[in-house]
Amino acid sequence: SLIGDNFRSYLLQTQLYMHLTNYSVNKHNERFERDETENKGSKRSIKWFTEFLQANQHDVAKFWSDISELVVKTLIVAEPHVLHAYRMCRPGQPPGSESVCFEVLGFDILLDRKLKPWLLEINRAPSFGTDQKIDYDVKRGVLLNALKLLNIRTSDKRRNLAKQKAEAQRRLYGQNSIKRLLPGSSDWEQQRHQLERRKEELKERLAQLRKQILKEEHENRHMGNYRRIYPPEDKTLLEKYENLLAVAFQTFLSGRAASFQRELNNPLKRMKVVLDIVKTSIRTILPRIWKVPDVEEVSLYRIFNRVFNRLLWSHGQGLWNCFCDSGSSWESIFSKSPEVVTPLQLQCCQRLVELCKQCLLVVYKYATDSRGSLSGIGTDWGNSRYLLPGSTQFFMRTPNYILKYSSPGMTRSNVLFTSRYGHL
Repeated sequence: SLIGDNFRSYLLQTQLYMHLTNYSVNKHNERFERDETENKGSKRSIKWFTEFLQANQHDVAKFWSDISELVVKTLIVAEPHVLHAYRMCRPGQPPGSESVCFEVLGFDILLDRKLKPWLLEINRAPSFGTDQKIDYDVKRGVLLNALKLLNIRTSDKRRNLAKQKAEAQRRLYGQNSIKRLLPGSSDWEQQRHQLERRKEELKERLAQLRKQILKEEHENRHMGNYRRIYPPEDKTLLEKYENLLAVAFQTFLSGRAASFQRELNNPLKRMKVVLDIVKTSIRTILPRIWKVPDVEEVSLYRIFNRVFNRLLWSHGQGLWNCFCDSGSSWESIFSKSPEVVTPLQLQCCQRLVELCKQCLLVVYKYATDSRGSLSGIGTDWGNSRYLLPGSTQFFMRTPNYILKYSSPGMTRSNVLFTSRYGHL
């Protein structure tokens, strides 16, 4: 063991085995007791420990609740980094795509005399050595149940490759199940087109919902000795975790990800992002219509720029005002200008404002849908690649027996933990 100060380091020669959770070191201790049973020797099972707590009149349900909370909070702190690393490994994957990885983590936890858990360290690659029978019994169950939870099938890779190929062809050739609405379409055709789009959205949502239900049903049937600790069934606790998760993303994002997030947290920046979507389309279309090389030569574009500036007024409040009763208040910029705006130009500006409003609603709806059930993040959207999926689930390994007087919903663990990033 090493103890350091600002200037010197000391090696404690007399306490070589003080690192209690390091089996590789402590197995060489002359006082280390080997035993093939689970209730004797230096290694004991979680089953034995839980029965020991019960025999000594401790609150076992509260104890495992504290352990579960410690594990979830620890992973919440790490989530921004883990999700960012995952996205860097899978660039271009939209929210809702299947996860392709999982982890089995080993938590080293110390207990004080009041049974308060203290996190010592987390092992991202815990040992699966089986020096003793208790190692084999516990670790075999951990791996078998983890693989059953994943529900990996031989057809998964083939189906995923086919899906990627179909998606690439759809983007390349512009294929879509809904035909594009032609300019000058009648009101009836527009309403029918909107209805078809809505039906497609509902079909996609229902398909995702059925898929998620089937996945949860499979997990519930194949948990074995695992127990799901996130998301919790307690709504109050879930809200608490979601708030912590929001704070974690605001605090621990680093580098370009953090810079991008800070930019989007600025209301004016968010509005510019939305308006730039419309503005870019306008800059592309107008030169084709007027047959000019530079869009700046078009007088209507200069009028549009005045409208854009008005919508960004007061940190983007101008665009929000368009949803109020006084939604046409932006038109006042023309009443104070010597430049005469024709009725046709005014109609074009009105259509431009409608496009901006629709774009804002689409972006807002997409960001909200990407969050799933993460209400704790709030109504301000951010970069969807850093949104934690609503279906993320954490499982803890539990002892293979039933307690005599455990409370409903009680969670237990033997410090081996898995995190599954589904629907990232």
